[in-house]
Amino acid sequence: MIDRVEDAPTLRARARRTIVAAAALASALLAPLVDELILGEAFGHGRMDGGEVLGFGAWGALAGAALGGLTMWLGLRVSAAAHVVWIAMLAGILYLPLLLLGALIPTVAAGGPGDLFGMLGGVLMAAIVGTIASGPAGLCFGLVFVAGLAEVHRHHETPTQETPIRAFHGAARLFGAATLASLLLACALEGSFCQLVFFVLLPSVGIEAAPGTDIAWMRFVILPAPFALAALVTLARCAWLDRRMRLTVEALRRGEHPRWVLGELDEGGLRSELVPLRHDDGARRESALLVHARDAQAPYRGRGRVVTLLGP
Repeated sequence: MIDRVEDAPTLRARARRTIVAAAALASALLAPLVDELILGEAFGHGRMDGGEVLGFGAWGALAGAALGGLTMWLGLRVSAAAHVVWIAMLAGILYLPLLLLGALIPTVAAGGPGDLFGMLGGVLMAAIVGTIASGPAGLCFGLVFVAGLAEVHRHHETPTQETPIRAFHGAARLFGAATLASLLLACALEGSFCQLVFFVLLPSVGIEAAPGTDIAWMRFVILPAPFALAALVTLARCAWLDRRMRLTVEALRRGEHPRWVLGELDEGGLRSELVPLRHDDGARRESALLVHARDAQAPYRGRGRVVTLLGP
C-alpha cells in the first residue's frame, strides 16, 4: 500500500516521463515500418546488404524516438490533448529530411565538401516530399499518441497521488493503438517483409530458404509483438499500482493504515493546498476527509500533520 505522498511538480514529472517514454518507444518501433512502406521501393532490398538495412533502420528508429518523445512532451503543454495531432503532423514533415540527412552524411564524408551542395539540395527535396508523404504519416502517429494522452492530459493539469497510475494506463492505451497500427502496416508490407527475410536477413547469416517456403503470415505475429508486449507490461504495472491505491483506501477507512489516519475537520484552511489521494477526491475536495500522519509518540492514537485528502 502507499505510505508516502509527493508534491504536484514531482507527480507531473513522473507522469510526463512515463507517457513521453511510451511515445518515444512506440515511435522508434513504428518509424522503420512506415519508412519501409514509403521508401522501401526507392531503396530496394536487393541493392542493400544486412548492415545497410540495419543502419538505416536504426537511424530511423532514433529519429522517430526523438521526434515522438518531443511531440508528446509538447502535447502535454498545450491546452487540449487533441492538439498533439497537428504537432505530430509537423514532426512527420521534419522526420523525412532528418532521416535522409543521416543517410547523406556518410556520402558527404566520403566525397568531400564538393558534395555539400548536393546534400543540401537533397534535404530540400526531402522536405518537399516529406510534406506530401511523411506529413500524413505524422497525422497517423498523432492519432496513436492522442489515444494515450487523452486520459493523462487532465491528470497532468490537476495532479493527484493517482496521476502516475493514470500515466501508465495512458501508456498502455498508446501501445494498444500502436499494436493496431502495426497490424494495418503488416497488411501492406507482405512483399517487403518477405524480401527482407529472404534477400537480406537469411543470406547475411548464410541460410538459404527452401523453395516454396511461406513466411508471409509471420508478419502478423512479429510486427505487432513488441507493441502488444509493451501494452501488457504497462497494464500489469498499472494494475499493481491500482491495487496499492485500493489497499491504501481500504486501510484508511478501517483505521489500519500504519502511517496515516483519517480526520474530519479542516484545520487552518489546509484543504485547498493539499494534493488529493485520487482524482475523484479532488473533485469532491470540499467534502473530503483530511488524512493525517500518525503521531510518532502515539502512532495508533494521535494525529500529526495533514498529508492528503480522501473523499467520503
